[in-house]
Amino acid sequence: MPRIKLKKVDQISRTTVSYAFTAFMRHCKLKNLSPYSYLYYDKNISFFLVENPEIKYVDEITWEKIENFISKLMDRGNRVTAINARLRALFVFLRYCFDQEYLEEYTLTLIKEDETLKEPYTEAELQKLLKRPQGDSWAEWRAWAVVNLLVATGVRASTVDNIRIYGGSGKPGRFSAPCLQSVHIVHIELKGIPQPFGRGIVVAATGLEPVTPSM
Repeated sequence: MPRIKLKKVDQISRTTVSYAFTAFMRHCKLKNLSPYSYLYYDKNISFFLVENPEIKYVDEITWEKIENFISKLMDRGNRVTAINARLRALFVFLRYCFDQEYLEEYTLTLIKEDETLKEPYTEAELQKLLKRPQGDSWAEWRAWAVVNLLVATGVRASTVDNIRIYGGSGKPGRFSAPCLQSVHIVHIELKGIPQPFGRGIVVAATGLEPVTPSM
């Protein structure tokens, strides 16, 4: 039976892990999560339960059990990012259990990840990235424009990603670029180059000297 009641001085109700897990996965299904998210929760929560076969009831999932689980994965050489990925799925399940009052709530904490600094580009590599494309590939010109935008302005990648054409203005070449206060955004027409999304690319410059392709 999924729920077992033990009658002593006080009545205590305990929820089995199998019942809670089934209820949680049903909850995910009703929320219409993507197949990827559904599989992610199913795979990682099941992994934790397989690694801890002694856990029969939800209230047996203590923080000490989780720490032992983390230690076990570290001893196997698992990376911190991989362990945290498993923990995130487990924590979502536990928060659901907290909300359902299957067990008393406690603090859930991910492992601190050491910041990994990537090696900077060399001068030769940077020059190669800034070199004007020789072919007629739309993707190459687009990548060239993005790199020039980043180098010329120093804006964040998220800013570049959020550049949008003004809707309803009716004027080609006008762009919305959050956080670009002193940056000149230029729309360059590329004649004769096949492209799937319009007839131009965006390049940028500070001041009056835009970084443009010499066509």
